[in-house]
Amino acid sequence: MDTTGNTRLSRRPAFWLAFVLLFTSLGAGLLWATSRDDRLDYPETRRDSVVDRYHGVDIPDPYRWLEDLDSAETHAWMASQEQVLASFLDAERVERIQRQIEALGKTGARYSAPIHAGGRYLYTAREPEQKHAVIYSRHGLQQNEASTVLDPNVLLSDSQSFGGFTMSSTGRYLVYAVTESGSRWGRGSILDVETGRTMADTLDGVRGAATVWIQDDRGFFYFSYGSSDHLRKGTAEPLPRLRYHAMASASPAEDRTADAVVFERPDQPNWLYTPAISRDHKTLILAVYEGTASHNRVLIADLSTPGSPTAGLKFVELLGDGKHTFQFLGSRGDRFYFYTNHQAPNGRIVAIDRHRSDQRFVEVVPEQKDILAGGSTAGGNAMNLIGDRLVLLYRRVTVGVVRVFGLDGQQQHELTLNAGWIGSGLVGDDRAPGEAWYTFNGFVTPSTVFRLDLESGESRPFIQRQLPIDPDDYVLANVHYRSKDGTQVPLFIAHKRGLERDGTRPAFMYAYGFGGWTASPWYQPQMLAWLEMGGVYVLPGVRGGGEYGDSWRDAGIRLNRQTAIDDYIAAVEWLVAERYTAPGKVVANGWSASGSLAATAVLQRPDLFGAGLIGIPSLDLLRYQHFTAFRGWTRGFGSSDHPEEFQVLRAISPYHNLREDRCYPPFLVTVGEHDETTPPMHGYKFTAALQHKAGCPQPAFVRIVRGAGHAFGTNPVDSRRTFAQEIAFLSQVLDL
Repeated sequence: MDTTGNTRLSRRPAFWLAFVLLFTSLGAGLLWATSRDDRLDYPETRRDSVVDRYHGVDIPDPYRWLEDLDSAETHAWMASQEQVLASFLDAERVERIQRQIEALGKTGARYSAPIHAGGRYLYTAREPEQKHAVIYSRHGLQQNEASTVLDPNVLLSDSQSFGGFTMSSTGRYLVYAVTESGSRWGRGSILDVETGRTMADTLDGVRGAATVWIQDDRGFFYFSYGSSDHLRKGTAEPLPRLRYHAMASASPAEDRTADAVVFERPDQPNWLYTPAISRDHKTLILAVYEGTASHNRVLIADLSTPGSPTAGLKFVELLGDGKHTFQFLGSRGDRFYFYTNHQAPNGRIVAIDRHRSDQRFVEVVPEQKDILAGGSTAGGNAMNLIGDRLVLLYRRVTVGVVRVFGLDGQQQHELTLNAGWIGSGLVGDDRAPGEAWYTFNGFVTPSTVFRLDLESGESRPFIQRQLPIDPDDYVLANVHYRSKDGTQVPLFIAHKRGLERDGTRPAFMYAYGFGGWTASPWYQPQMLAWLEMGGVYVLPGVRGGGEYGDSWRDAGIRLNRQTAIDDYIAAVEWLVAERYTAPGKVVANGWSASGSLAATAVLQRPDLFGAGLIGIPSLDLLRYQHFTAFRGWTRGFGSSDHPEEFQVLRAISPYHNLREDRCYPPFLVTVGEHDETTPPMHGYKFTAALQHKAGCPQPAFVRIVRGAGHAFGTNPVDSRRTFAQEIAFLSQVLDL
């Protein structure tokens, strides 16, 4: 058949076949043996004769049926795979490692950066055993007692997840989102903070709780992607529509369909939007992105017309050519402030008059030697306009540097951070103009909220986290290594102090290299457990990431994706040459968009790796763009719909590059049962193909996280269990 990916699923099998597979799963523990050719005897997986034709090339897809996630046959296959993995794992080892991870994770409650609204501070805190973070309120920073605003642990059922919240401009109302069964799509509700009552108003088909409120809390703008029920079932394609919800005060709102649609582009289903509002509430700002691309356009709409905010609302283009990034920071009168990389690869801050149509802007903070962290769509940007100050995060490859500028462009303060990353931006509010908040996370520093005094430049923890380790027991170094083409690539390496470099240590290597995200170490109890076992942890900043700005990102995506893989492989070769480890002792790890990066590196150089540990991945790179949120990833991966990009994807797609004449190291692929970002069928198809084509008796399993979406668990306990099983698997196959 001639297709670009929308091939129908093969005919479902008869019920008896599903029954046979289910019966097989119950006895999978008895099947763990070697057959006459010394291969591991996995539960049998049916192969189909589906063949797709891409640009004149026939590509078999024998496990297409595993894309049907609701079929009885797929569910039987999942159960059989779970059973065979359970029969392989050493249960006592898993329990022991889980207890160690739990001990290393005892850092107290995890807090979010406070939000100032309505004379109070709102923030979240989650105790280690809580599934959801609880929202608290304080009327002042010195007040020790906090009142509970919303406790999702009491409100939600076991199958539901909390999708975050936003506050109204006065602090009177709180909008929060709830999702079902790990879905990305959910429903929003409105809480009256003063009365503690959840109103009858509901918002359907939302991703998170992002809202933009107009003055005096009369209403807000939000994005709806359609019916959450249809989106979860896959019977509808997500299409963002900007809607306006008028507050009904104490009376229930009408049906959600009464919320007016104020902006939509059905002809551009891959477009994503970030809304904002000017300080005087007279202008609505809309940043428009194409998928994961960081480049965008900026549209504005006039809200100053008397009457309904939606009456005659018309968007006009203010900035952007789709080739550069413009990120709105705030406004002062008619002057709008933006981050941009236009004519400044390292980024700068500019201002423009909202009434100008010629796109002429004034430079406020010129481009500097360090990179302004503004272009990433995957790693959390950190910049803000608070009061009359610009608070900006710069990247100096290995560390972050926070600089505070006046609106005259003069630098007032500078704060250098340790190796790590800011996970929640630089949060602040004009009603508290003397402070900014950020969350810092380092390899031996659990996520900690800090308050930056903008008057003095001093930074102090909001609430100090507990630390179950002595940081001096660990070494974190940053080096550079030479990649295949001679490029110097940055790399973090961590290990226990005093570790002998004798070439015998197991090495766990993670890289991302996608979307301009900068690789920085963060606190991971499971990795500290790995170090306690005598291993080393490695984090290279491969191309495709944002370590050196847009040029570094572009050098490792789309037609250049092999470059990121070469960087990954070169990091292993450097580790071996420096006697940190040896061939066959390196774990290739990647999550989400980097799952294929790590998997392909193993397939191309199986001699270097001792195991592949792949999490919530994309592994069928010829069809990924036809599923849920994947449509927006084509700016990073490319698309098999285009001949030139197809040739690259065909060469690096893990699912399509398994060979029967090669012996691959052990693999464990972890998937979320309800993942809508990287659907689990990627892990299913790859594992089935690997089990079929394995050229030697090396284990290959899929670990299915039941109830989870794009995560390793539905709660902290589940996540620790997943990590314990992964580390236990590695310790078994590497004989640690």
